[in-house]
Amino acid sequence: MLLDEAIVGCKGDEVEEFRSLGDTLERWRTEILIHHSTGASNDPTDGLNLCAKEVRRAGRGFTCFSTTACASSFMSAV
Repeated sequence: MLLDEAIVGCKGDEVEEFRSLGDTLERWRTEILIHHSTGASNDPTDGLNLCAKEVRRAGRGFTCFSTTACASSFMSAV
């Protein structure tokens, strides 16, 4: 398998950064293979986190939720 060949190649390299990459790929091997076989990712969660950050950013320092929501809705209308 190509991933296994990459791990072996990186771990056998004389450059420390490549050996470190080989260790990282070896640790994450299962997750990498699952992602490529199922297409599963955390993109939906990242998208929701981005929306929450944008609402907070649109509040421009307001600490009260209702004021933040008003500021956010005003900014989205502009």
